Amino acid sequence: MKYFHQAFLYVVELVIAVTLLFCIGNIVAQNQIFSWIDNIVSYDFLEKALLLYSIYQIAIFVFLSIYDSARKDATLNKIKIIKLGIVRSEFNRPFEELHVFHNEYTNNNSILIDRSDKSDVEEIYSMYQRFIEGVIDKGQYDFYLKNKLILLEDKYEYFDLSWRLSLILRKYK
Repeated sequence: MKYFHQAFLYVVELVIAVTLLFCIGNIVAQNQIFSWIDNIVSYDFLEKALLLYSIYQIAIFVFLSIYDSARKDATLNKIKIIKLGIVRSEFNRPFEELHVFHNEYTNNNSILIDRSDKSDVEEIYSMYQRFIEGVIDKGQYDFYLKNKLILLEDKYEYFDLSWRLSLILRKYK
């Protein structure tokens, strides 16, 4: 039943997208919104519907793939920092790279780094500072790092799922 519901939502998204593209095309070409309905039973309509479906799918694929690639890259950077933190903690070594990484992230206004990335890096840095100052012990710090690693790896794997290229499924999943 779950898969039927997902497939239904995907078909609804496609119907809405193709309908909107038809309406936009008719506004541009004929200055009318629903004049395409008169030709709904013709092969011309089918040809245009398939063309608009293809355009929609290509646009969604391109835009969401670029966006997801940026998110995936940012998540991979945070995973690397967490893994370095785990290794440094296991061998009781200072985590000097975190200071550099923290400064680069907090001062970076790139479109590829969003607020959640900065917030995560700030949280990781804060936990390290609390560990260095003795506010939390090694066990708490190790637990935090390993728990955060699991959450970030799960987020990273999300970007490889096929349904992420559907706007409706992406929103309600």
